[in-house]
Amino acid sequence: QQQQQQQQQQQQQKQHQDGKEQVVRVVLATITVMLGILAGVFSVSTQTHEVSVLSVVAIVAAVGPTIDELTPLCPLIGTMPVGSTYTCWNCLLLTYTIFDHFVLARPPLLLPFVVVNSWAIFLSFNAVRLFDDTFYQRAARWTGYSLPAFHGFNTAFHTMPALGSALWFAARPVGRCLATSAGMPLLSTVFFHLLWNLRVERSIFLDKTYFQCPKWQWILAWSMAVATHFLMGREISQQCLEDAF
Repeated sequence: QQQQQQQQQQQQQKQHQDGKEQVVRVVLATITVMLGILAGVFSVSTQTHEVSVLSVVAIVAAVGPTIDELTPLCPLIGTMPVGSTYTCWNCLLLTYTIFDHFVLARPPLLLPFVVVNSWAIFLSFNAVRLFDDTFYQRAARWTGYSLPAFHGFNTAFHTMPALGSALWFAARPVGRCLATSAGMPLLSTVFFHLLWNLRVERSIFLDKTYFQCPKWQWILAWSMAVATHFLMGREISQQCLEDAF
């Protein structure tokens, strides 16, 4: 009985220590995210448009995974490490591009890159389902959502950004190709994707960031993503070249 009491005390002490560490992580994560937002606001308000865009991209890469310390505070997010996902990074940059264009009335410099990224995400994720009937069910368990709720999530954050950004680009907003005409290659989306991989996992097998999958599924997903970066990047680049003449 005395041994059981000691074990209970040790367990309570461990839980207490874990609780304190969790609070510290949440506080530090909140400070980091706030500093990132302030840095972005400062850059947008004081720097040239091109520099502020690059600053926002760097801030997303630096701060994105930190959001995972805060997601347990929001039950609607489910059980995903959302800040570490490439979908989150892309949606943050899409949101900034929308704000930059429609609120600050500046050219959507990141739009061509967001189009390519969004389609790379959409095709690489959903292509696996063509070869594995259980893929969506396993993805739903990982998110913590029911299967119908997962389909809503998939539509909102994978399908809609791809369709929406492509339609926006096709509408020819003023300045849509300024970044590419200034010499920023569309293939930079490939390097940004690789930067994300180095930041969160440093392996093409993303079982830690996402969920357990056979290696062939990760190879399929990456192959589809890289092919999309190259093929759609080439198409977008061609359209931007036509705009220049």
